[in-house]
Amino acid sequence: MPGRFFTTLVTALLLSAAFAGDAAAQRARKRKPRVLLIGDSVCTYYTPFVKRALSRKAEVKRSGHAAHTRYGLEHLDKWLGKKPWDVIHFNWGLHDLKNRATKVPIDEYEKNLARLVRRLKATKAKLVFTTTTPVGPEAARRNSDVIRYNEVAVRVMKKEGVPVNDVYAILFPQRRKLQLGDGVHFTEKGNRIIGEAVAAKVLEALKPEE
Repeated sequence: MPGRFFTTLVTALLLSAAFAGDAAAQRARKRKPRVLLIGDSVCTYYTPFVKRALSRKAEVKRSGHAAHTRYGLEHLDKWLGKKPWDVIHFNWGLHDLKNRATKVPIDEYEKNLARLVRRLKATKAKLVFTTTTPVGPEAARRNSDVIRYNEVAVRVMKKEGVPVNDVYAILFPQRRKLQLGDGVHFTEKGNRIIGEAVAAKVLEALKPEE
């Protein structure tokens, strides 16, 4: 009799463990992929459009203001946190090339960006870099610098095997229609265009590898 009771108890415990394991697996399958957007104030304005486009597909979060690459190196670990990310879509550049004392020289920008990419790759998330958006003559920046810094960034991404979302190329032909008077930020339509481009790249990154 005690033997039968012991056998029944063990069986019940095994079934309970199996059920718990199945339940955990189901929760894992139902978990939405986690997406982190890293960027400057331009990112602030297009993030709602990304969230809207991916509302049924992913959980989208935004880092704090990414500022320049020096700031990113100091704060990246805080933004990444402890939980895993499935996709990280990121940019630095607009504040690195700003015409002020905090401007990061292009050679340092390249080195900093490479360091940031290596740290991001350590998360095992899929990465997508987006080019820095164009600026107008009203901005405390020169668009010729945007082009130069983008060229360096693309070179780093090619070396590191990171896909590039060329938002600059999308926006530049229609910049005057889509950009606000500060020469940096964009209208609602412009932010929607950026957000949709970002969402499309994120969805592409979320596809299972064949």
